[in-house]
Amino acid sequence: MLLTIPAGTTSKTIMFPIFDPTSSTGALLAGLTYSTVGACYYCFADGSTDVSVTLASKSLGTWTSGGFVAVDGTNMPGIYAFDIPNAALATGHTQVIITFKGSSTQVPVVIVIQLTSVADFPVNVTEYAGTAIASAAAGYAPCDLRDILGTAVSSPATAGILDVNAKNINNVSTSNVTTINANLGETQPINFTGTSISALVKVDVDDWNGTAVSSPATAGIPDINVKNIGNHAVALDGNNLLEVDTQDIAGSVVSTSTAQLGVNLVNIAGSAVNTSAAQIGVNAVNWGGGPIPAPNVTGVPKVDVTDALGNAVTTNSANGVLDVNTATIGTTALNSIFSYVVEGSATFLSYIRIFFSALAGKSNGGGTSTINFRDAGDTKNRITATVDSNGDRTAVTTNGS
Repeated sequence: MLLTIPAGTTSKTIMFPIFDPTSSTGALLAGLTYSTVGACYYCFADGSTDVSVTLASKSLGTWTSGGFVAVDGTNMPGIYAFDIPNAALATGHTQVIITFKGSSTQVPVVIVIQLTSVADFPVNVTEYAGTAIASAAAGYAPCDLRDILGTAVSSPATAGILDVNAKNINNVSTSNVTTINANLGETQPINFTGTSISALVKVDVDDWNGTAVSSPATAGIPDINVKNIGNHAVALDGNNLLEVDTQDIAGSVVSTSTAQLGVNLVNIAGSAVNTSAAQIGVNAVNWGGGPIPAPNVTGVPKVDVTDALGNAVTTNSANGVLDVNTATIGTTALNSIFSYVVEGSATFLSYIRIFFSALAGKSNGGGTSTINFRDAGDTKNRITATVDSNGDRTAVTTNGS
């Protein structure tokens, strides 16, 4: 049996007959299996040693290296299928011989296979259907596409570049694609269902203007390195913070007078502002639409009080002295004043009691080493003083409660 198969072919199945040696009419031998057929070997024509093939069971239509099976024991008795091992058809060889050894019950089988390559069939095509073929790059045949599925191909707008009428993009009908102009992606988005943002094509930007895009610090949010704002180069201060030159506020030009704008706000509206010195410095020139007069003392604003707790303030005959009507001062405010701690744990009220005792209260112990000054009701000592022979106090105990 002589066959021609390209070298390097894989998963190749062949069929052949096996004859019955006892038949005088050349009958075929049926009923063989991979375990009862004669031993199988192959050998290349370049002088390599023979190679034993391990035969195996197989199913028709499925390739198994060394697979052997009867094609049809009823309708085609004596015809067998054999799966040639890929190694037997390897490139680098020109011919291989495969044998199944014979016996008293089987005629030997010899299969000669010519292994071919492209070099075995050099073809130089100069005409096709009577028309000369134009010259092309070495090894490549020129192709002039005239029809696709029976429809004539129109002349392209640019020679050599095929015009394509896309019917689907990503398995979506282009009948749903909105008009796309020449500036694709510049003047309009590409979408498949309309103009809503959910219909936009997703884009994973790997490069920008030829430079690889860095992975962002936060997934899904691109890192942006701002080089210019309004065609002006961006400048950073010593802390790598953006320097801002404010030209307008609320539509009004910012004056260039020294220190007109100088605010260092940390928190306002709900969060306490740190009380460190000079954290907030405001140079107020107007209040309520009227100009603020210059202060008598630099840095201390001049205040003209016209109302207190909703009541108009009256002035004393002495200019600048405020009349105070204590009836309009709340009990809470008075308690706050008298309970103010002046020194140590002593309050303002306790000092008033002690002052009264020393100035207007009764006293006893004069001429002795201990002098007492009594409270207004003469019920307790407000001041108890120890004195020396000169009358100087050496120890003092007070009681302002």
